[in-house]
Amino acid sequence: MFLTKKGDAYAPVQDQYGRMAVNGDRLTDSFRADPRSLSQTIASVHRLVTLQTRAARNDSEADRAYVAAFASPDVEVQKWALQTSFHRITAPSPALADALLTHWKKDTGAVPDTWPHDAGLVANAVVTWRLRRAAPLFADTLKTSGDGERRAFAAMALGGTGDRTYLSQLREVAARDPHPQARALAYNGIMYMLGPDSLGDLRQGARDAEARVRARAVVDAYNLLELAQPEPRWPRPSKALIVEVRAFLTEMQRDPARLVSDNAKSMLAMIARQRP
Repeated sequence: MFLTKKGDAYAPVQDQYGRMAVNGDRLTDSFRADPRSLSQTIASVHRLVTLQTRAARNDSEADRAYVAAFASPDVEVQKWALQTSFHRITAPSPALADALLTHWKKDTGAVPDTWPHDAGLVANAVVTWRLRRAAPLFADTLKTSGDGERRAFAAMALGGTGDRTYLSQLREVAARDPHPQARALAYNGIMYMLGPDSLGDLRQGARDAEARVRARAVVDAYNLLELAQPEPRWPRPSKALIVEVRAFLTEMQRDPARLVSDNAKSMLAMIARQRP
């Protein structure tokens, strides 16, 4: 009843985990700080089913369903839109793009259950949709936010817009931001912005004092090749570029931090499988 066939295996219909205890109208969810009422949860399910049914009809109806979901006061409905809209919709309408960016403006971390997860989902959507017009919003966040995690996802999203006007700002964040995750995702943003031309920047990231930043640079060196991407952003990588990336990753296998060296080994193994 709760599984759906996927290829030659089965997957859960929903991505909820664990069991939730019900005590009267109180629902205890181990993944939420505050308990929910059973009646509220059932109402959320009804709203979600209605919107999911609309989204299954066609692309234009799905787009409108996501706009409605972002406008809903129901956090669970908003979460559904954040988690699935950029997988379901290839090219968002202006209304859907605006709804996503409005969510970013409103989400300041006031709800512990959603932050920083929501910010990461917004960034993923911006990267997937290549929302160039959103660049000023994330550039402003990088300038004004005192939250390192928020700056991190803003840097990722800014790079995902593809607007090279902001390349110098991303490089400044990558080099000088005091928060390691912000530096790491700034390099990630540079990779999304420059593609194959980002390898020099990633080499800079590989010299960062923080292992998390170096580990991110290693993964992004593989990502810039887009070997496993069904819809690559960039032209097919040249043999020379692949050789250069392999040399970089081989060098990073000697990093003293296991996180970094293990990442380098894994990325080399993936290249070997995809480009023997």
